[in-house]
Amino acid sequence: INGAEKEYVNLWHNAKRYDPDNIVSSLSDIKKHFNKAQKKAIATFPFKGLQDATYGIRTGETYLFKALEGIGKTEVIGAIENHIIRTTDIPIGIIHLEEDIFRSCCRFVNYELKQPVHIDELTDLSHDQIFDMYAKIVGDNRIQYFDKSKNDESPEDFLNTIRFMAASAECKVIFFDHITRLATSFKTDDERLMLDHVSTKLSEMASELDFALMMISHVNDNGDTRGSRMISKEAHTVINLYREREHPDPAMRNVTNIVIEKNRPTSITGPVAPIYFDTETFTLSDNSPIILP
Repeated sequence: INGAEKEYVNLWHNAKRYDPDNIVSSLSDIKKHFNKAQKKAIATFPFKGLQDATYGIRTGETYLFKALEGIGKTEVIGAIENHIIRTTDIPIGIIHLEEDIFRSCCRFVNYELKQPVHIDELTDLSHDQIFDMYAKIVGDNRIQYFDKSKNDESPEDFLNTIRFMAASAECKVIFFDHITRLATSFKTDDERLMLDHVSTKLSEMASELDFALMMISHVNDNGDTRGSRMISKEAHTVINLYREREHPDPAMRNVTNIVIEKNRPTSITGPVAPIYFDTETFTLSDNSPIILP
């Protein structure tokens, strides 16, 4: 009608196939993904075996530490918190649902002085002196602590708290101890569905806001994450901790064995070098005073 036959034919034959937004197939589109900056570790682990197997801590990924109750999971991630504060300048978020903020702060001073300053009977330092040392080590506003005395009323409120830590406070590593506790923190008709939802949203948020999530979960007698298997399914790296709490040798009772059950980034799994808890200094390290078999 308008004399544009050739233009119409050319448009028809040169038209690019319509693809939905979530389909990528052309080389030009795929190349965009090659041009994106590859994730590099922003921090290291303080334990050589774990560091060698994971190549460090990367943003956008979820690291799950799981174990039975009483194994010392909080001390393990506390050692990682201390290591990151001392070896990097990145802000971090700390959520310890079974530990008050005073104890979490004291851990940094414990590692500085190699003594348990959180136990009044084992230190000559006053709380003011401990605070001054803490302030010197950490500085102001670098760590965002979750105040468990002001509990959120719903899982969504809790998720928004973590979103604030990552998006507004720019925390690049957030420590969450422990997700299983949420099952008793909020009234819910279905504990499993709630934990499924939270673990999925946390993994998505870590990727969206580009922070590393260090999370703890209790396990049942079968070794599965308590309350929801989705907790471990969503994690990029799953690290199992265990120790012989009733071993006749006191030194052996303080050896924590590490087994990497899942490792998407490097595919290295299995046992790695164990770590040792010194009951006099209240610190964890690779430096075992005993020769392990």
